[in-house]
Amino acid sequence: SWKSAFTQSRAISILVRGLLLNPNSEWISVVHKSLNQLEIAYNESGVTVKLSEDAYFYEEYPASSPTMVLDGHLFVLIGLLDVIQAKHLPPSIVAQAQRLFEFGLNALHQTLPSYDMGFWTKFNLCEMPHYPLDPCTVSYQKLISVQLESLASITNDSQLKAYASKFKQYLTLKNVLKMYRIKAKTLKQLGRL
Repeated sequence: SWKSAFTQSRAISILVRGLLLNPNSEWISVVHKSLNQLEIAYNESGVTVKLSEDAYFYEEYPASSPTMVLDGHLFVLIGLLDVIQAKHLPPSIVAQAQRLFEFGLNALHQTLPSYDMGFWTKFNLCEMPHYPLDPCTVSYQKLISVQLESLASITNDSQLKAYASKFKQYLTLKNVLKMYRIKAKTLKQLGRL
């Protein structure tokens, strides 16, 4: 079966909205099960890289080693916020989502500097030995900036705000050309070009 923290978070967001229209105990149970999946480490058939006991990085697509795709982790945090802000869910589920969000935010604070290439943003922090440096495409660069801006606005987090601004400022023609030279080498190395 396909395991993905990103997929879990999208399902959670849809179910939380669906519950506004139709309070359904089965759907609440699915939200709870989806949150529980975020508690399980990738190397134990879960979807989470546990950087420490209170810092969880949520994997968009778990593999044999951490891949740590930035936009996927950010989407999971946004999905967790949907649960936290829901007034129609049991307090225990909201508390679990709040804890998972805080753990995810802690992981983001720890890892965000590692994504910064000084002129662009890495797509992931893949730890597989054969995997080369992989910069974001332009569309992902823009997406990550917007995700960080949104989270910074909601949490009033100055580090996220600073990185959102920095990553947005990287969007210059000179930097795009530099990034695509690296991206072309990456794609050749991975046999995709």
